[in-house]
Amino acid sequence: MQASLPDGYRGRVFSVYDVVYNVARILAAALVIPLVPALGTHGTVALVSLLFIAWAPVLPRWIGTVPDVRIVFSEGARAEEWPRAIRWGAAEEAVEVLKAWLEERNGERRRCFRLSLRDGTILDVSRPEPDGVWTIDRERDEPRMDQ
Repeated sequence: MQASLPDGYRGRVFSVYDVVYNVARILAAALVIPLVPALGTHGTVALVSLLFIAWAPVLPRWIGTVPDVRIVFSEGARAEEWPRAIRWGAAEEAVEVLKAWLEERNGERRRCFRLSLRDGTILDVSRPEPDGVWTIDRERDEPRMDQ
């Protein structure tokens, strides 16, 4: 997991993971303490099992959501300017533009950029013209020359 995260997110992700893990343990204990005397051990295990089964159809939709990606241009950017950074949620990471092009997809004109991040990741991003939402079309790791 560490290798797949952008540098700006690593510390944040593991801090959030640690907090969520600890809060989940506290909540589980707070829920189980009154449940065990009321339902017994077998009833509590059965209830938790039913909750897991009910959560199963929700999980793929929750995990499969499209990340919020924003391309940052220079202040007061015009359409012909190139991106200087990409914003993933609250973190902003500088990018280098490798390629820019316009293409037609399914009858829709799209503005596309191939961006290189500092960690060697290459992103192809695009949006419908003139004012669509940016999406990541393709992500890949380029081999570094020092490896």
